[in-house]
Amino acid sequence: MKTNFKFVLILSLFALFSFNSCQNEVIQETQNPEETFAPDSMVANLMRSTASNDGSLDDTLDAANCLSINLPVTIIVNGITITINTLEDLEFIQDLFDEFDNDEDFLEFLFPITIILNDYTQIVIENQEQLENFIDECTDDNDVIECVDFVYPISFSIYNSDFQIIDTVIIESDEALYNFLDELEDNPNGAILASLNFPVSLVYADGTIIEVNSNQELEAAINAAEEECDNEEEDCDIEDVAMYLQECYWLIVAYNNDNNLLDYQLFFENDGILTVVVGDDIVHNGTWNLSNTDAGLILNIETDWEDLNGPWTIVDCDDDRFELVQETGTNPVTIVIEQECEDDLPCSAQEINMSLLECVWYPGTNLYNNFVAEHFTFSENGIVIITNTASNETVTGMWDVVLTDEGIFLVLDLPEPYNVLNLEWKVVECADHFIHMISGDNYLVLEQDCQDAYDCPDQEANVGDDCETANGTIGFINENCECQEDDNQFDCPDQQANIGDDCETATGTIGFINENCECQEDDNQFDCPDLQANFGDACENPNGLLGFINENCECQVEDENPFECFGNYALALCDDDVVDGFTEFDLNLIFSNCPEDNVEFNFYETLADAEAEVNPLSSPYVNTSNPQTIYSRVSLAANNDVFEIFEHQLIVEDCSQGNCTELEVDAYLMSCAWIAVSVNGSNDYQDFFIMFNDGQELIIEGQGMNFTGNWSTSEGPNGVVVTFSELNNQFQFLTGDWIVVECTENQIILTNNTTEIVLERDCT
Repeated sequence: MKTNFKFVLILSLFALFSFNSCQNEVIQETQNPEETFAPDSMVANLMRSTASNDGSLDDTLDAANCLSINLPVTIIVNGITITINTLEDLEFIQDLFDEFDNDEDFLEFLFPITIILNDYTQIVIENQEQLENFIDECTDDNDVIECVDFVYPISFSIYNSDFQIIDTVIIESDEALYNFLDELEDNPNGAILASLNFPVSLVYADGTIIEVNSNQELEAAINAAEEECDNEEEDCDIEDVAMYLQECYWLIVAYNNDNNLLDYQLFFENDGILTVVVGDDIVHNGTWNLSNTDAGLILNIETDWEDLNGPWTIVDCDDDRFELVQETGTNPVTIVIEQECEDDLPCSAQEINMSLLECVWYPGTNLYNNFVAEHFTFSENGIVIITNTASNETVTGMWDVVLTDEGIFLVLDLPEPYNVLNLEWKVVECADHFIHMISGDNYLVLEQDCQDAYDCPDQEANVGDDCETANGTIGFINENCECQEDDNQFDCPDQQANIGDDCETATGTIGFINENCECQEDDNQFDCPDLQANFGDACENPNGLLGFINENCECQVEDENPFECFGNYALALCDDDVVDGFTEFDLNLIFSNCPEDNVEFNFYETLADAEAEVNPLSSPYVNTSNPQTIYSRVSLAANNDVFEIFEHQLIVEDCSQGNCTELEVDAYLMSCAWIAVSVNGSNDYQDFFIMFNDGQELIIEGQGMNFTGNWSTSEGPNGVVVTFSELNNQFQFLTGDWIVVECTENQIILTNNTTEIVLERDCT
């Protein structure tokens, strides 16, 4: 599979083909004129095939290797909404497809989308029929070499007819290389003499890097990679499999296509010990190890459990799902195991989606105010009906289950007065008939009721239910659906209590009323005696994070991930002297929008330094290349062993490109809505639409909220200035003057020297 390089720099080739150069512009004379190559030569065609856009990387989306889908893209898979932001997110699709064996999987795009062809042509697709037409035209012979890529940057020397170097072109990406080779072939001024500057490094799909020093070596290296690619089978890596097996415990989800062993939990310890657990009991012991053989990767298990004992060939492996096969005569045995971690929900997005469609659900939330929703009925078409039986009224809204790398969310779009629930509710606990969700400091609990009808429909009650009699006393619904006086209202009239009620014993402890109407000591006063706590009590886990006692008597963290705000953010600075591409960066700006009360972080030049926590960078820091990749290590302040590592780009941009006039900026801003797709690399504000209206009125809408303010433009010494005022809440940071450093019809970049905002136009 082709290596996916992250950094794309589209280079202008205008200067490359302007050869009216004076003699004093000659840099040097080549010593290897034989290394030049013609545009249609074998080596040039191989380079073009290597640099072509590899459409096979996202075949899970489109099943077409001659095109790729421009990301991000939003899709619906088996009723679950997913936004695919990176190629890694494609795992969500495969997980949903693999979850159930007997269902029919479907994938639906939310059009319009943009496809990218092998030659990097981008085409907007409006519907499924247009997309299928392009897919049908795909062929297997699309001249894309998938198993090798260049290690960038590389450079070309351009010569005059005397083989004197008159220019050098630096290439930073596959797309730039493809366009360069196209320009050489299509140059209207005739053939251009160009040669690749060696040495050049290539990286194979297995991570091997080789160095070549001539056109002949380059041609041989690419051909060798192509032959290897044709014969390539995706093997399970022994180190990866060992790491995955030891991360969490594993469940047997299928044994020869049945689910009779679902209760068995497999623990692969790092010392080669295997433990099989059912419930809280160890039922089998053994050992395990991995070995590479001609037949593939083998998981060897020695145990007293005959069903699991012996060598197993790993025929399919993912980070959380393995398929194992054991040859036993004529009938091979197949086992599918799936990884389960402590923070995993016991129900998946598809299971929640299917469960919501069954019966009715009764809600509980801290957001209700002077109104009551009797129950919710969820339909397959995304419609939810809310019934208030007290007023005999129903209203209709919309619902959606969304799967992201941050968890499973229920998104509601309801009319008044239920619009207070129009939030993204993260599922934190779920069971067959119960779903507990949070959004910030708010909670929403849904409980399922599959009762088809009441015994007494007119009373909306069942026989035996409590009721209030005409005398104002508590009675019960009898077989005639009447509220009958309860002559013995309490099980224990003398105590005015019922069997099972709490009571205080003679020793002052809490007990319960037993069958003899006596207050019996409760030997298990707490749900979790060892913790002296009950389910739902607040607690603090070993990492210092607050949570609650769950049903397993463990401290489950309910708060948001302490690293949630942190990510792979880029930091771009504006520099008039962009020719040299170097400037000072305040690295702390990368995480300027993230809280630091319970974490600490440092920056490093290499991933190895970040992992080893050595050679931290000091700030301000001067970049060593443009762009430059650095790394951050963010760890809990209370426990440095709990950490995540993020990757960042330092980019020096040319301020001189912001050359729009004030009138042009006004016209662009007022033509459509705008979205802040990046605020110092963060996408926290991309769900809001910013509208620059007449009369300098500014309106910001999104996430069910509405903000207003003022805006204006003026000419400043460094270009056009956009001024924001009268803003509050989370957009107060906009207040003040912002210089337009880049300006096009569809994108405007603003800076106030400490913060950079990238605005993109949205006319939908």
